[in-house]
Amino acid sequence: MKENLSGLVLFFLLFIYTNSKAQELYQNEEAKFNITLPGEYLSEKEINQEGITTITVTCDYGGMTIVVTSYIYLEAVSEDNNMVAELTEMMIVASALGSKFKPKGVALWAVGQDSGWTNKLKTSGDYKGYIGSHYVIVSGLHYYSILILGHKKTYDPGIETNLVNSFNMIKQK
Repeated sequence: MKENLSGLVLFFLLFIYTNSKAQELYQNEEAKFNITLPGEYLSEKEINQEGITTITVTCDYGGMTIVVTSYIYLEAVSEDNNMVAELTEMMIVASALGSKFKPKGVALWAVGQDSGWTNKLKTSGDYKGYIGSHYVIVSGLHYYSILILGHKKTYDPGIETNLVNSFNMIKQK
């Protein structure tokens, strides 16, 4: 009995170590955010002709795909236009994934003192059978989008919760 208990404790400690080690902190000073991803990630940076910088971080983990995007504009989005910009982005992404945008499904998402919106996704077309969430927030020059998708059978809401709760905007000095 004592051997079984010590074996169970060892297994539990190994499980915690393995899961905590798998997480990867991504931090970007230029994009002014950090986030803890559940596994290894890839990041890209592009600057378009208008001078808007896009930084994209992608992570595939446990049958889920996570895409974190930061757009850095040359001029700050006014507080009056934040909600319009956020909701427009949510409608565009939902449409691209074949998900119906339902205003009743939109919820407030807070990051520190800033707030944005989140929308549950149920996709169709090329993405049929996938579910997920999309989070959007605009803060000054920075526009953030977190897209989390996975097949219905592999989607893990715990990963989504940990990911979103780890997102942190680094305040501009």
